[in-house]
Amino acid sequence: MFGLVLGLILAIVSFWSALYERFPIDKLIAERLREKHAKKLIEDYIPHLTEDESNILGYLLKHNQKMFTAEADGGYAVTLISRGIIVRAMRGGQQASAMDVPYSVPDYVWKILVKNRGKIRYKALMKGSTEVHPWRVPSGF
Repeated sequence: MFGLVLGLILAIVSFWSALYERFPIDKLIAERLREKHAKKLIEDYIPHLTEDESNILGYLLKHNQKMFTAEADGGYAVTLISRGIIVRAMRGGQQASAMDVPYSVPDYVWKILVKNRGKIRYKALMKGSTEVHPWRVPSGF
């Protein structure tokens, strides 16, 4: 009888362990809560965007562009990077030129930006008749 009970307990623990490995409930819940909190912080920050930040996000929304390349330091997008609104989009081991590092807007952030499109002021930056990327710092500065 003892062997049967021990075997049953071991089977249940083994099953539960395999299930947890496949679906780590506590980690999934923590990730959802973190994302929900991040969404709220981003949405609350939209009215406080600087002109540069607003132009960058406005440009991306206007062109329906979730990815772009910028200097390694992020150029004028550095504050958006610090807030997690824009993130570096490189895979492990990928190399990029210091002048063309890929950045992207995470999907959950993009949804918030699209929802609040009307609150994001955008003024196209022109060089002659060409619209310039608002995150690029002009050379010579």
